[in-house]
Amino acid sequence: MAVSLSQVFMGVMLKPMVEDFGWSRTEISGAVTLGTLLAGFMGPWVGRFADRHGPRLISSLGIIVLSIALFAMAFVNDLWHLYVIYVLGRSFSQSVLSGDVPRTTAVNWFRRMRGRALGMTQMALPLGNSGLAIVAQLMMGNGLDWRTVFIVFSVSSLVILLIPS
Repeated sequence: MAVSLSQVFMGVMLKPMVEDFGWSRTEISGAVTLGTLLAGFMGPWVGRFADRHGPRLISSLGIIVLSIALFAMAFVNDLWHLYVIYVLGRSFSQSVLSGDVPRTTAVNWFRRMRGRALGMTQMALPLGNSGLAIVAQLMMGNGLDWRTVFIVFSVSSLVILLIPS
């Protein structure tokens, strides 16, 4: 669930959004690119925060930001809305939930078999990416619109991620 604002997931949402709004793929992809770049630049600060304060607080904040961004994406009507919501949501949630914090957690928690723990942490990202894209595609194939998919993923991320965090 932590990667539900990834480029793979947005690739599934791209076509219905283009059809609804008439925006070009380039316009929508620009938000994805900008969010990814900003997440990369945030990495050092997120890592420093996780080192100083531990991963629990920042993970919870990342989950809340992710859920709010997913929910808000369901109500996008203008291109600038997409850019503000997606870029802010993606940049913070990606750097926190699928970047430094899971690795920090694995390194701090595991002394023995640390490499295996890191490998499993990193394995979850592409599996989650592909799995969520398939689920979103199935939901839309069964009659739900893309806005409903965003709402379902928003609620699911809170339930599945926030409670264990």
